[in-house]
Amino acid sequence: MKKIFLVFFIVLILVVGAIIWNHNNNKEKYEKLINEYMVDLASKQKETTCFYGVKYFGKNYEHVYAWVTEQCYYASNNKIIKDSGSSMAYRFYQENDVIKSFENPEDGDNYEKSMEELFPVIVRNKMSNYSSNKTQESLDNLDELAKKHFNLSDITYESNVENPTYGDITDIKVQKAKIKKLLTLHNREIYGPKNKVFLYDKNNAEHELIDSLKNDVFNLEQIEDYLAYESDNGNIQVEDLEDGSSSIYKSEDYTVIICHISDNNNIYFGDKSLEYKESYCK
Repeated sequence: MKKIFLVFFIVLILVVGAIIWNHNNNKEKYEKLINEYMVDLASKQKETTCFYGVKYFGKNYEHVYAWVTEQCYYASNNKIIKDSGSSMAYRFYQENDVIKSFENPEDGDNYEKSMEELFPVIVRNKMSNYSSNKTQESLDNLDELAKKHFNLSDITYESNVENPTYGDITDIKVQKAKIKKLLTLHNREIYGPKNKVFLYDKNNAEHELIDSLKNDVFNLEQIEDYLAYESDNGNIQVEDLEDGSSSIYKSEDYTVIICHISDNNNIYFGDKSLEYKESYCK
């Protein structure tokens, strides 16, 4: 009996060891493959320099599951300027260890349903924990990579920096409708009326908020820079909340509430009638 138990125990250790070894081997391999794929993709679509943080969560036949953090940069006046960025779940399709394509979950009301369709439950749970606790760490690592790449130490978001790819924000307009969660980006939740928040560039071209963020037309930092610039120049009203770091920006065309407290950096877009609620920045 003891010999049987000992044999079973040894076999169990070998099986577990093989599983761990295989996972670690796949982790190293696919994180490298995904990084190379994303860098190559960005080089064809963007004029900025992009870095990626890849967290491997497993594979199932032709699908590889990962969380990818992206941050793009360019240098101007001896400073590194942060440009577009994202942080989200990916399901990659691969053939013979070659990444061919990817899928992301849908935004807004369809997010949870599409996550269930794309990822097994154990992967979804691990991704949820990672996005809540590790995204900022990944972004910090990308900043360090950018510093080494550009051989500069000053990273900033410049107000009204001429973006070499996309240009500046010149106006925001929001149509009145029910406020909903639209997107999670950089571990920040974005709320507003669906398909009714619009950004305008220097050519007065109109861009729907979520599409422009997903397609790197604008980023959240540019929006915050624009609001700060408008309030500093007296073009819109700004009210600082009691927490000392969150703010409400109001104009005739919109209200934007930006939370800046410990674990809450959410952003709320609404028309001029939007009022602050205690549940927003908690």
